[in-house]
Amino acid sequence: MITQAILLSFPKFFSVSLFVVVKYGMEEREKDGRSFTDMDELSLVTLAEEIGELEISEMWNTVDKRPDRDEQRLNVILKKRL
Repeated sequence: MITQAILLSFPKFFSVSLFVVVKYGMEEREKDGRSFTDMDELSLVTLAEEIGELEISEMWNTVDKRPDRDEQRLNVILKKRL
């Protein structure tokens, strides 16, 4: 996972935050040749625990505001543990 590689490559004395938005759900899918992983709160917490150096600072749900969409999004601020 590229996000994991980027976050873990920073030296320990840097405080790094990452804002992530994923489609809410529990599905892995492909669309137009691109891969997507939808997540819910539990799957995101599990992922952060598996990586081990990330902690969830904030997490909240939003609704996609585009007129042709009716999808929930999971918004997360992740921080690298120092």
